Amino acid sequence: MLADLARDDLELWGFDGVPTVACGFSLPIVRHKSSDRFCALSVARRGGPGWSSRSEIEEHLRLGRVTRLTEPLVLPERLFPLPSSGQPVVAWAQPIFWLSVFPENDEQAILCYTRELGWQKQTVESLFVIDKRTLQNSFLWVACASKAEVEHDLDSWARKYLNLYDVQLVTAAPNWRWLEALADHGLCAARSPATRYHLYVRYGTAMYYSNVTRPAVGPLERCTQLFRVVVKNEFPTVDWERFRADMVAVVTRSRDVLRLEVETDSIQALSERIAQTSAAPIAQQQRAVQVQVP
Repeated sequence: MLADLARDDLELWGFDGVPTVACGFSLPIVRHKSSDRFCALSVARRGGPGWSSRSEIEEHLRLGRVTRLTEPLVLPERLFPLPSSGQPVVAWAQPIFWLSVFPENDEQAILCYTRELGWQKQTVESLFVIDKRTLQNSFLWVACASKAEVEHDLDSWARKYLNLYDVQLVTAAPNWRWLEALADHGLCAARSPATRYHLYVRYGTAMYYSNVTRPAVGPLERCTQLFRVVVKNEFPTVDWERFRADMVAVVTRSRDVLRLEVETDSIQALSERIAQTSAAPIAQQQRAVQVQVP
């Protein structure tokens, strides 16, 4: 049983699956030091942990089913005794995830602003999607905590990306490709339905205005595909006209802010102005959109 596992006899070996997007979280893979056996820490698994031998876990690694930390980590003390704090998970983020917030991936800044969850830079080994034939080493930022803590932390970063998008949107010539990337990174992190919907709206807006590299597909068609394939499935009560109107509202609010001649304001003043102009429409949208929690 999980409750029988002692923290001193465990180490964080890696996590389930492979990183294919900017950020996410997975079940921790731990090594039992005394027996040199491995398991995924899952509180939902009946009958206790399912242990694997070293040869079995290495086969999972070779097949691209797990990711290994090249330097095992100590599991946080607050997770024990298992499973008192809920489901443990490993949060991971690609270096590109921090790039828009921390220019040049300033490691000291990242460590300072992510210390609450204990993010740290690690070298990992995995069968990455880029090349499914050979194992590769790469850098990731990782943190181990309860699922509730990780979801709260990731959602806070999603809101930061949403706010950063709105700040950058009110420039005279927005970089739509960069705005599309900001919304995409925010969606990778977003957990709450309201935050996800606001980011989908901004992602669709940036997608429409960015230079399309696939000339066979027009910008409006890309937006309608996003709505039909993704947004409608996640928010079934929202129709295309509503989604389109919300995209138009994002651009309209940005132009209203520009008319206030805020180009000489500080970033802080600009952020406050954006919040004032968008708070009411967003509050109305939250009341009107009946979201379904995943």
